[in-house]
Amino acid sequence: AKSGHGKTALALNLARELSVEQDYVTYYMNAEMDDEELSARLAAQISGVTFNEIYTGKLDPHSSWRAVERAYDRLAASKLVLSKIPVMTVSKVKGFSRIVKQKMSGLDCLIVDYVGRMEYEGAGGLQEYQQLYQTVERLKTTAVELDIPIIVLAQLNEEGMVEGAKKMKNACDGVLFFEPIEDRDKELIERMISDPVKRNAVNYKLTKYKVRRNDNTFPIWCRFSKKTQKVGEVE
Repeated sequence: AKSGHGKTALALNLARELSVEQDYVTYYMNAEMDDEELSARLAAQISGVTFNEIYTGKLDPHSSWRAVERAYDRLAASKLVLSKIPVMTVSKVKGFSRIVKQKMSGLDCLIVDYVGRMEYEGAGGLQEYQQLYQTVERLKTTAVELDIPIIVLAQLNEEGMVEGAKKMKNACDGVLFFEPIEDRDKELIERMISDPVKRNAVNYKLTKYKVRRNDNTFPIWCRFSKKTQKVGEVE
């Protein structure tokens, strides 16, 4: 996704679905945001209270406090591990993932946020796109070694292209673009969603660039609330 268009929000929603709503162990590695901000975003998703209220502490004393407290209790009891790693490399991804796997008695999913902030380990002289491609290839090898899916976030530039490397997309098993809907999407939304209430709720889409052979090519229609950081599929 483009900067500010929900790639971290989407990834945190996936982590929440896996490890708060279900019982999987998810390790979320972030290169920019500290655990406090990530936790506040997750608490907003769970409680329905806005992220800004939680992060600034300006809560309604009669209703919001209890909802937020319950949200943090659920996070504490979950199998979601959050960590900020400012200088993130593939070696650190492997090493820390093995530590989490041992500590949590298993690891089901790893989320890397995001590849453009990772430091390249290797011989010098490579251009940026070559470094990014090599990094994704090594992350793919790591997924095989750990026997888990790895979700890697990447940023789009203003032209909607993946920053740094087109070849990165070819190295991935699946590629999705998270982006706001456009006027040209409305006709397809009307054909696919008959309920007008649901139809009007759609404001974002997951566009499938690369999927499994037995999947369809239609977008996944979503509702993204930036205030609560919650992303949900509109079925």
